[in-house]
Order: sequence, then C-alpha cells, then structure tokens
Amino acid sequence: MTKKQIHLSIIFFMILLIITVFLSYQQGLSQDELFQHSDTSFDQAEIQEETTSASQSTVIPTETASQDEPDQLDDDPITELESGRLYPLRNNIQPYTEELPPIPDKQENFATLHGVDSNNNYVRDDLEIAVVEKFEDDKDLVEAFFSAIRSNYWRDQIVLNEQFDEETLQKSSWSVDMDVACKSYLYGSSDYDWNNRYSSSKDISNQLRNTWERKEIAFKLGTATKHITGKILKVDTQMCLEYFQSTKTNPYSQWEEE
Repeated sequence: MTKKQIHLSIIFFMILLIITVFLSYQQGLSQDELFQHSDTSFDQAEIQEETTSASQSTVIPTETASQDEPDQLDDDPITELESGRLYPLRNNIQPYTEELPPIPDKQENFATLHGVDSNNNYVRDDLEIAVVEKFEDDKDLVEAFFSAIRSNYWRDQIVLNEQFDEETLQKSSWSVDMDVACKSYLYGSSDYDWNNRYSSSKDISNQLRNTWERKEIAFKLGTATKHITGKILKVDTQMCLEYFQSTKTNPYSQWEEE
C-alpha cells in the first residue's frame, strides 16, 4: 500500500469516527433532554413560588381559558410568615379518607402510558397511593395533586392526537398555570413544611414520568408550547376546588367523541 493510499485510509477512518461520535452525541443529548424534562406543572412551581405571592381572583372556566386573559399576580416578592407557612393556615383542613386502590403490578403498570387505574378516577394507582401517603392530613392538597395528574393525562392527548392548534396549546398552558397556582397556594396554607414543598412535588413528578414513553410525550408537548409564557395566577381555596372538580371528567372524552 502506497503512502497516498495509507493517508486516504486514515482520512476515511477519521471521517467515520467523527460521524459516529457526532451521532452518538446527538442521541445522548436527545435522551438527556428527555430525562431532564419533567412535567412542567410540577417543575414550574418552584420558580413561581419563589418569586410571587397569591391572592383571590375570579375563576376562569376551562372551556374559555384560551380566549380570556387570566388575572395575574403583582410582582411583589413572597414574604414567609413567622409561622413558617407562606400563607395563613386554611380553616377546617380535613384528612383524606377515601379508600386507596391496591398496589398495582409493576409490569402491568409500566406496560402502558397511563398505567393501572383500577378505581377509574383518572389517577394512576401508584401515584394515588404516593400522593396520599405524603399529604393524607390535607384532602384539598391531595386533590390538587390528583388534579394536576389528570390535567397531564389530558395534555398527553394533545400530543397523541397531534392537535397542536394555538387554541388548544393556550388551553394546555393555562391548565399548567392553574395546577401550579393551586398546589402552591394549598401547600403554602397547609401544616406541611414550606421548605419541603419542592422535594415533595418533585418526587411525584418523577414518578409520573418514570418511563421513556411518559417522558417523551411530556417533552414533545413542552416543545410545542415553548413559545407560550406561563402566567402566575391568583387563586383561593374555592377557586381551586372548582377547578379540581372540572378535571374529574374523562380526560379522553374530547378525542373519543371525534
């Protein structure tokens, strides 16, 4: 083999090596992005809770959320109360007393996007158990997390049905804002330690998106809505309870009818 042939072979080998490294990097980057991307309705709470406070506003019905502009918070910084809570303690906090479903079979629970829901309340059984174990002394806070999970299921359908029109995406973003606002307000006015709110929420978020399929669908919706700026909504207990009730309908019905 001549020197020229050797040089050409080396160059060819180097080109192949560069292409291989580049493709591996791109694949690795894509996977890192997906696994770093948790559900926005849980992750945005940390940022919003650190920079704003909540107060009363008017309920914005889900069906008109994409058309109406929600009330937003002033840019006043949060001031933690001497009690250690973010807001005054809510009156008449009650424990969650509903019967929990059995622990689901792991293989069956991982087999589909939304896993096992044996009691048909649109909350995956393992998530239902995890939420109640953390917040069983405060049923409204439990319902806040259940509502956020149901909202995630509805948002998953946007991706599965490729319904990326602007009205639907705006409605999706509004539901994230509501999930964040209600969890922040109800946690901040509960007996639970405010300093633990992020880790508690993150645990549920990680469990919600604990398979490649579950992470990927959240990433796709996050990409589709990245042009929309989230809003800090002002909420109170009654507003949140009404919103929770609205999420208890079948999150798949809109697409089943079509």
